[in-house]
Amino acid sequence: MAEKPDISAFFPAYNEESSIASLLGAADEVMRRVANRYELIVVLYDGSTDNTKNIVEGIMKSNSAVRLVIQPKDRKGYGVALRLGINNSRYDYIFYTDADNQCDVRGIEKLLPLMDGADIASAYRQNRNDQLMRRVAARVYNALVNVMFLANIKDIDCPLKIYRKGIFNDIKVECDTGMADAEILMKAMKHGYRIAQVGIDHAERKGGSSAFQGRGLLGSIGVPKVSVMLNLIKDLIALRMMI
Repeated sequence: MAEKPDISAFFPAYNEESSIASLLGAADEVMRRVANRYELIVVLYDGSTDNTKNIVEGIMKSNSAVRLVIQPKDRKGYGVALRLGINNSRYDYIFYTDADNQCDVRGIEKLLPLMDGADIASAYRQNRNDQLMRRVAARVYNALVNVMFLANIKDIDCPLKIYRKGIFNDIKVECDTGMADAEILMKAMKHGYRIAQVGIDHAERKGGSSAFQGRGLLGSIGVPKVSVMLNLIKDLIALRMMI
């Protein structure tokens, strides 16, 4: 890119005390290289029960670029976190990735060059490092959404994307669930916005806990919560009717 852009980066977080400090350190490092002005926003679910909030507040004392946005306990859902991140972003480019470090924040260096000819740069995981059942569920989900909306997105819910902030003048994020990723991409296609894609590596989760997976044996092999699956189906039908 000819000039460094101004970038708002946000990170949905839930019980990520083991990864949040390293994430913010890496994010600060890469933003110093690729951005003109930047901000680092942690969108922390208030239902978190570990030390993530205290760690972030400690980092904020020495780094003015870091901000904390609390997702209220009674407003559950990944889509709520995305909405909060987008609505609290001040700069022209909005970048996000999850706080679990499975997608390296330095992947922004692969995404940014695509923005010369796109409105959204979306990554796809070339070697997804999740349990088998979660990978199977993702394949089914991607295929279903692409067929329903005549799309060709390789990894719809990959948590490593850049948006031009201006697209949200036309796109209202309404889903509260993980369907919000699909909602943004499908509405962007409807409005004629350009989507570019690039492959990235994907690391194994080292700590924290996923809000999507069930508990017990089924959760240990990557089976999503029943409530999560039912809400996704409901939102998928609603999105199809909307578009």
